[in-house]
Amino acid sequence: NFIMKYHSCGIADAINILKDWLGITEDISYSTLPIVKELRKYKPKSYPVKKNHIYLDSYEFNKYETIPIQSWNDEGITDEICRKYQIQYDPRKLCITIPVWDNDGRLINILCRTTDSEWEEKRIPKYVYRYKLGELDFFWGWHQHLEAIKKTNQVILVEGTKSVLKLELMGYENSVALLTSHLGDEQLKVLVSHGFDCVFMLDKNVNPRTDPNIQQLKRFCKVFIAEDRHNLLGSKDSPCDKGKQVFEQIYMGRRRFR
Repeated sequence: NFIMKYHSCGIADAINILKDWLGITEDISYSTLPIVKELRKYKPKSYPVKKNHIYLDSYEFNKYETIPIQSWNDEGITDEICRKYQIQYDPRKLCITIPVWDNDGRLINILCRTTDSEWEEKRIPKYVYRYKLGELDFFWGWHQHLEAIKKTNQVILVEGTKSVLKLELMGYENSVALLTSHLGDEQLKVLVSHGFDCVFMLDKNVNPRTDPNIQQLKRFCKVFIAEDRHNLLGSKDSPCDKGKQVFEQIYMGRRRFR
């Protein structure tokens, strides 16, 4: 009706004007079908624009210091494994610097973890990315552990980078970190495309069963949930925070998510 009034034309001409505007070449019947309902079939679909990563050069590591991280040493994380993953310290920002690679092993960011013990009281973020992250379409530790994942046909999914380091020291080299407490849309696509068995071992206060993407994943892969059924962990602990024996008790008690 608007087109007809604006252009002072009949319905047939109005339809042709709309067809030209929408780029429609097919014949459209306007005598038997509601025209608005018919035109909606041709409405272009909108897709979210994927945020691309930036790629960093290796000289990024020259900005920071390679020194022992005492707080991590106290948790059993050795200097050797920190050097392997090029984990360093930024004395200006008073933070531990953790390299972030995409699944192909390209350096895309630096994750900074504050060493200020009063970060909560001061409302300082515990973790912050040095650069804009882009799409979360990767897992931390994926390219380093892919061969072990293929060999076992299983990937253990934890939340943080420290858990991946601890598990490697325990002999579990098929673990990766989500870098968050839930499975992202693009991360879901990665897991579906590979088809590995997935074992979710998230922090004590997180329930992976309520994650819609994990619910989707079980349609395509075998999904297992490892939960602390015997209250062996603290309220915010990762399954590997209490040592290998506790971790393996939780890991061995994993159950298929159906």
